Amino acid sequence: MMFRSIRVSLAFWLAVILLGSIAVLGVVLHRELRATLYRECDAQLENWVSAVRAIQGAPAAGQSLSDRVRTVLPEAARYAVFGVDGRLLAESTAPMEWSVPTRAATVTVDHYRWRHAVGGRGQGWILVGRSVRDENHSIRQFLITLLVTSSGIVLLTCAGGFVLASRVLAPTKAIAATAQRIAAKQLDERIDVERVPAELRPMAVTLNESFARIETAFATQAAFTADASHELRTPLAVIVAHLELAAMHIGDPEDVAERLRICQAAALRIERIVNGLLTLARADAGSVSVPYVPIELGELVREHVQAMTPLAAARDVSIEVSGGQVFVHGCRDQLGEVVVNLLDNAIRYNRPSGTVTISIAYEGQYAVLRVADSGIGLTDEQLPKVFGRFYRADASRSRSDGSSGLGLAIIRSIVEQHGGTIAVEQAPAVEQTAAVEQAPAVEQAPAVDRATAGGCEFVVRLPRLTSAASGKL
Repeated sequence: MMFRSIRVSLAFWLAVILLGSIAVLGVVLHRELRATLYRECDAQLENWVSAVRAIQGAPAAGQSLSDRVRTVLPEAARYAVFGVDGRLLAESTAPMEWSVPTRAATVTVDHYRWRHAVGGRGQGWILVGRSVRDENHSIRQFLITLLVTSSGIVLLTCAGGFVLASRVLAPTKAIAATAQRIAAKQLDERIDVERVPAELRPMAVTLNESFARIETAFATQAAFTADASHELRTPLAVIVAHLELAAMHIGDPEDVAERLRICQAAALRIERIVNGLLTLARADAGSVSVPYVPIELGELVREHVQAMTPLAAARDVSIEVSGGQVFVHGCRDQLGEVVVNLLDNAIRYNRPSGTVTISIAYEGQYAVLRVADSGIGLTDEQLPKVFGRFYRADASRSRSDGSSGLGLAIIRSIVEQHGGTIAVEQAPAVEQTAAVEQAPAVEQAPAVDRATAGGCEFVVRLPRLTSAASGKL
């Protein structure tokens, strides 16, 4: 049986268990009491049988058998003596319907206990009996007392179980009240674990951890909404303003064309932001599913370095690449996006006549890509924030360059999809270093020296591609 209330359920099952225990105890005590009372009665009947047998074996002395039996048995006794031929030889004064026994036994009939025994000298039968109304009354009184007492005990147990369950469940009410109080403006509230019973502490700790995650998620969502609104508001305002001005100067084709070009640039910026948000949303939802293949990371890096060389030359930045063959397992397009974003970041934030140094190598069970620049670097306060969405170390410069502020967040998402991690560290001098440790590799290549002029260092680690895994592909 199921109850919606734990208190009612606990009280019910306590009552059932107790009632069952009392019932078993009652049956045992009833049988023992009945056996004890009847045992005393049977002993008395056996004595009467022995007395009647003694009279049967003694001389008559002029008295009838009935008279002689009556002298040795109490008045309350009932008896009958039968001869070998079944003839009734003697009986008690109380009228009864007698029947000749067929075997020796002790039976109870209509509140009388009877003993059937063989007569004296092994001849005929002797029946003796007595009333057991007193014994039966004692048994009934015992059963009534047991029933009343057990009913009271069960009721008290139900009430006690209900109260006990209420006290035991009181901390859960406090936990529930705390959970109900937690709202968008009270996410910092937590359950007082010290006041919770030991058995409920794991649940309280788990709920506190869940509340902390919810608080973080709300804070992130609020910050994300504010940042996204801010990022989209500027290009939208630019588009609206220049469309209004273009409408005012509709007769000037050159002015209109210039303003449309500005609107197009703002729209492209909005497109980049929306595409970045869509990529991150798909990654968060786990809906990104792409085929993974073995990739030679050095070849992939050199391919994108060649494409990015004109941008570097325009900013007077040189790119150096070193390292042997390093094989990884992943999506070529996604890992290419990681390389491009890191290169673009290193070029944008480099100093004039600066250098971007790229190295690819194995480190233990990981394949590692490092991208180092001699740029402006990051402060200790900025380091933990660089992977945040819409975060820019230099906001004005990033917006003027058309950056959406989502590049490093997308990089981290891609790396984590490939089973890796990404971190950033401050380098000792002025050069920025980005390190991406890539997917599983096939064989160890020698370590390659890299520039160490300063800046910061990004590190991403992924399990290297084993020969067995490579053979399956």
